[in-house]
This record gives sequence, C-alpha cells and structure tokens, in this order.
Amino acid sequence: MIREIPLFAPEIIPSEVVAAAERIGDEGKYTRGHVVPEFEEVLSATTGVEHTVATSNGTTALHLGVRAMGWRRGDKIVTSPLSFIATSNVLIQEGHPLVFGPVNDQLQLEMPKVYDLLADDPSIRGIVVPYIYGHGADGESMAAIRRDFPEVRVVEDAAQALAEKGRGLGIGEYSDAVAYSFHENKVITTLGEGGALQLHDSAKAHAARSAREQGRLNSPDWLNHIELGFNYRMTEIQAAAGLSQVERLGAILDRRQSIVEYYIEAIKDRGLPFELPRRSPRSWFGFYAIANTSAVAEMVQHGLAGLGIGSRRVPMPAIYNFAHIRASQPTIRDGGTAEVAERVLNLPLYSGLSDLDVERVVDGLELTTRRYAMNALPMSSDKFYTTLADSYAETRKERQVYLDAVDDIILKELGEMDGQRIIDIGCGDGVRGVKIATALDKDIVSLDASDGMVMRARQVSPAAFVEDIGSDEFDTEKYASNAALLLWNVLGHINKNQRGVALRNIAELLEDDGILILDVNNQFNAAQYGEANAARNRDAVLTGRPEHTGDFTATHSVNGQKIKTVSHIFHTDEISNLLHDAGFESTIRYVHYDTGEPATEDTGQIVIVARKKRQ
Repeated sequence: MIREIPLFAPEIIPSEVVAAAERIGDEGKYTRGHVVPEFEEVLSATTGVEHTVATSNGTTALHLGVRAMGWRRGDKIVTSPLSFIATSNVLIQEGHPLVFGPVNDQLQLEMPKVYDLLADDPSIRGIVVPYIYGHGADGESMAAIRRDFPEVRVVEDAAQALAEKGRGLGIGEYSDAVAYSFHENKVITTLGEGGALQLHDSAKAHAARSAREQGRLNSPDWLNHIELGFNYRMTEIQAAAGLSQVERLGAILDRRQSIVEYYIEAIKDRGLPFELPRRSPRSWFGFYAIANTSAVAEMVQHGLAGLGIGSRRVPMPAIYNFAHIRASQPTIRDGGTAEVAERVLNLPLYSGLSDLDVERVVDGLELTTRRYAMNALPMSSDKFYTTLADSYAETRKERQVYLDAVDDIILKELGEMDGQRIIDIGCGDGVRGVKIATALDKDIVSLDASDGMVMRARQVSPAAFVEDIGSDEFDTEKYASNAALLLWNVLGHINKNQRGVALRNIAELLEDDGILILDVNNQFNAAQYGEANAARNRDAVLTGRPEHTGDFTATHSVNGQKIKTVSHIFHTDEISNLLHDAGFESTIRYVHYDTGEPATEDTGQIVIVARKKRQ
C-alpha cells in the first residue's frame, strides 16, 4: 500500500502535546492563567516587537489589529487580491472599502505600486499587507510609505510568516501592527488554532487586550469603563503548546528552507514546466510552483493524488472572485491575479518530511508532467488553429446549419450599414466572411492570430492579415470601420486577461454607433452540454464558486492525432458585462446549435448584436 505524503502536517509533536496537557493539568488553570502572558513575552522576544496579544486564531488577531488602527467606517484600505479570504473579510466587517493593489511576480502585494496608489488617492487611510508563502517585508518601499504618508496606518498580515528577528524578513519593523496565525498548517501551531497580534504602541496593545476580553479593563471600576469587545482569548494549554514550538522555531524554518532549496534545484535540473519562486528570506509557510496553464496544474494535482502525494491547485483564489466580494465592492479590473492564481500548485512542505519523501514528491511531479505531455498539452489558440487549418473547411461543414442561421442575422443587421468595410476578426479560412461581404456588396478585411489560417484566407481574400486583437499594440486606426465580426466563439479563444483589451480595441476601431456581431458558447445551454452540466454551471455561477472558471479543453483529431487547446464558455451576464465595460450596448439572442432555430438561454448559443455607444 502506498504511504501517503500529506500536503501539510502540524509541526507540533506528540510529546509536546502531552507536556502541555500535563503542565496545565498540574496547575489547574485552563484560562486567564500565567502561561498565556509567558507565551506573549517569548513571542515578543523572538520577533522584536514589544507588545504581544495572544488570541484564539489568526483572524481574531487581525480583527483586533484593524480595530486598533482607529480607522473609521468608510475609510478605504489597500490590500492584496491574493490572500486568504480572512484578510478582506475583516476589513469588510469593519466597513472598509477594499482597494486591491497589484501583485508582483512573487505573488506579493507590490509595495512601490501601493505607494503610487496612496499618492493618487489621499482618501486611502491604511494598508493591510499579507506575506504570502512566508515572504518578508519590502523594507525600502515600506520605509518610504511611512516617511511620506505618516498618517497612513499599516497592518502586516503575517499569518503565513513567522520568524526570528535575525532571519531578515523585516516584519514588524515598518508597521503599526502584525497579526500571526498558529493554525495547524502554519509554521507553528497552538493545538490547531491560535493567533497573536503584535503592536509597538502600549496604549493600542492595552486597548487590544481589553477588546480580547469582552471590552473589560483590568480595573476595579471596570463596569464604568467597559467597551465593545469580544471573546478572543487563547487558552492556557494552547500557549503551553506554542511555547515548546517557539523554542524549535529556528530548526523548523531551517529544515523547511532546505526542502525548498531541493525543490527549486530539482525542478530546474529536470526541466519541469513550472515557474518557481525566487530565493529570498522567507519563513516558507508553504512551497508553490506555477504551471503554464490551469489545466496542467489541475492534471498534476490529480496525478499526484494517484501517487499518494498531497498537493493543492488554486490554494488561494483571487479574492475578488468570491461572491460576497463581487457583490459588495466596486468594479475590479484585474484579470491577471485570478489567472495566475488558477495556475498555482502547492507541494508538501513541513519539517517532518524526510529526504526520501521530498525526492518522491519531485519524482511524482516529473512523472505526472511527462504523462501529460505525452497526452498532448493544450496548444495556444493560434497554434491550434494553424494545425487545424487544412481540415477547417470540413469542421465548418459539420456546423453549417448553425453558421447559416447566424449569418442570416448578420445580413439583416448590416443590410443598411454605413461605410464600405467589414472587419472579420478570427476569420478562420476567410470563406465565411467573404460570403457575407459579397452578399452585402461590401469589402472584407480578414484578421486572425493564426498564420496558418491567414494563409488560407488569402486564397479567397487578399486583405487578410495576421493580427492579435488582444494586444495593446493593435493598430485600431489601420482597421477603422463601421462593422466588425467576432464569430464562432473567437472571444473564448482569447486569453482571459486579454478579452477586455480585445473588446476595447474593437470599440476603438469602430465609428460611433458601429456594430459588432459576435457569438459565443453558452455555459447554460443544456441542449449542447447536457442538463446536468448546464445545471452545475449555473449553480457554480450563482454561488460564485472560485474554482469555476468556465474554461474547458477543446479537442480535435487531425490525421489521427488529437490536438487540444483551452477555450472559454461564457454565460449571458458575463459576456454582457464585458461588452458594457468596453463601451457597447448589447442585444442578446439565442440560436440552437443543431437546428439553427431561435432558442432560449437553456437551449441555444449566445448571439449578440452590440452597438458602440456614442462618445
């Protein structure tokens, strides 16, 4: 039987649990004793921050820290879109609108850009910066923020970062407060849950201790001075367990660091297709690698599970993908963080891993990625369609009834269009666009990102060009027109973080009141994808499940070989919102994919006539 290697294991050992229980049992005091204050003193000595307030968990520590800053309801706070959801939940609970700053290539809140946000918006009153995967502080940027914006309070969410002061992470040196978590998957654990808030200001620490104790002050006259508070206390036995691990903190972090070094070197040496974190001072809460696609990350997770190795894809979804964040916060224009988050894969990391365990993890990683490569990695869309170019005409014939029905809509809508030129974006072999233009007595300009398709298109239309509509460098003036076509789910083959750019480019090339006609695959189309799949998709969209992306792998057989690419299936609100944000007003229709007849949202693909709004 395969021995399991879990993704994480608590760093506490059984003898420490027994010793903690025996100590508290002998003393007979399970709460409000002297062990919690002892634990607080040891933590302060370890990290170098003077005042420590031990709490029931990391979220309660963060909550007390946020309240200690004196922010008022409505004050805007900058934080990262990539963190555990508790970071944002605490701010929302306290009535603070979120300002999501950009994330850098190490998955950290990019502090130089946060500086720019503060300079541009004086109404921002604070920053909550999480240190993902145990990363340290950006001391230079933090010092500049404290110097130039002294009224801005800074809370460090160090739930994933705990280290001795001498390790060089800089946590606590530039902030007003630091919140730690001692959950069982963290660097140390206080018996499954626990946390601590650290502050430099003694008055703020006193207020935090009072809030932790239901607002009571340590005073004979506390009835006349009580304020709103909570039961956020840590128990004595938790503190006793934590003390033993703080003594071993250096050894725990050293072992984690050595495992990380092995992972990085082995993955590089074996040429495995993952982006890796840079070497930097960290407390290494967990180790991550970034796959080149979310499909690869998902496949590797399943493959490792089959080998008895724990891993986790999308360990932290982009925060703005959660339903309650979308409902309560302003519009967020950031596709990059969500896209990267979907490619992140966590691998086992804890000091109890043996060298053989670590080698087995890397062997399993290599085996699963090689298997996937043998089964054909999804190609980029342009390469996929270049490979498909020779057989594209046959593929088109298989769906001619549907395509003709959409073309009838196009001919009717463009029958009296101004201007002479139509831009066919994602033209394929060009035949369809030429047919439409001929029927309307118009000129056609055919664009496609696939050079193989453009070569085909030039056989029927000399005005065919290789262009990437999703590029910031796309020349909109060159292709100015009154009408554009984006047909047969072309938008679904454009990378997620480029779709908005593509639609804005189309809006830019169109005159006011210009028409864009497009059709996309519909997640809720039970007639095409089956009732169970459509119902599951609808439920995922309505409940805001962060793992639901709408992406799928499209597969075709060419000369007996299967080729794949990742495509996207939309739902009506999603595509409508994309078009609205790009400056279009949309009219929605549905067409049955097999019969070409008018359909409903439950039975048809989405066909849209979109008009550019007047500027």
